[in-house]
Amino acid sequence: MIRVQIYRTAILLVGLFAATRTTVAQPDAYVISQQSFVRLIPLYQHWSVGSEMAFSQLGVGLSAYAPLSQELGLTVHAAHVTTTGDVTSLGGLADTKLSLNYYIEKPGVVLSCGVSLPTGKSELTQEEFETSLLISNDVFDLQTPNVGQGLTIQPGLAWAASFGDNLSIGAGASYHYRAKYKPLAEYGDYDPGDELLLTAGIDVRLGETSSLAADVVFTKYGADKLDEEDVFASGSRISTNVQFRKSIGQHELLISTRYRSLSVNDIAIAGALVAEEGKVAPNLLDVSGRFHLRVSGNISVSIFAEGRFYQETASALSGVNLFGVGLAPEINVSSHMTIPARVKFQFGKIKNGDSLTGLEVGVGVAILF
Repeated sequence: MIRVQIYRTAILLVGLFAATRTTVAQPDAYVISQQSFVRLIPLYQHWSVGSEMAFSQLGVGLSAYAPLSQELGLTVHAAHVTTTGDVTSLGGLADTKLSLNYYIEKPGVVLSCGVSLPTGKSELTQEEFETSLLISNDVFDLQTPNVGQGLTIQPGLAWAASFGDNLSIGAGASYHYRAKYKPLAEYGDYDPGDELLLTAGIDVRLGETSSLAADVVFTKYGADKLDEEDVFASGSRISTNVQFRKSIGQHELLISTRYRSLSVNDIAIAGALVAEEGKVAPNLLDVSGRFHLRVSGNISVSIFAEGRFYQETASALSGVNLFGVGLAPEINVSSHMTIPARVKFQFGKIKNGDSLTGLEVGVGVAILF
């Protein structure tokens, strides 16, 4: 029973980590995974908007994880990316991310600290900056939606506890400090607003083979400054996530839904921040399903489908209805090497009626220790 409780607590804690943007390895019998790995995953993504604009991104992501002890784990993520097409080319290293997570068994708390090092390109030209704005839009769901955003430090904590075999609850908090940097070569120092994230979650076991998990994440943003003057403040965000999981023999069904609600932004007018007249950032409903099929002892494949539905706002990239289907096979070459692959196709329309199509293809390697 104790092992079951630890595992369920680990599942919930990992969910809270994801909600507060801290990357950790998947859980095993320990809250801090004891499985080291290195993953190299090249991914090609191509998007077409109507018949007049298309762009592609080739990214190579490198992730590594090592348990420094049963209580302490370290994750490192780096990426090199190149964006080309009907946009000004933008490429190079992205910011390098480090994350330390320390588990305190009693009272079931994980302390975390993430650092994003400014290894990515900044001081962009105006044309490169326009490309950066485009690819950062989450409609395109790019593996690397930005290159350089300056130094970020993200201390946080998450708590979770199991109550019997069928219920776990948890809560988390994270603060994101963002240092000044120069996104544009011809402008002054830009100081992004800091962020505060608060999270609460619950995991319920519905039966021997199924469970339901839910969490709510609230994010509050500080004001962005340019040369010490307030220029913009993102509206607060509330995200609600619900996930149903069911084992079917050696296979697994996963159904997820997420609703993201964004409040109105504030913009600088006559030296003061005031609410924008028309909402720009759209709300989002995301529904997805995945069936993980174990074909043999060494081969498995995930079949997945999703729908993303964006509110129509003043933004040109709003009112989007997107549907996606794909496959993600995985081959276990040995107990120390896995080859993951991924193919995904997306299609839909934006509010002006233009078609929107996306394709992503990737294959990589994971070395386990």
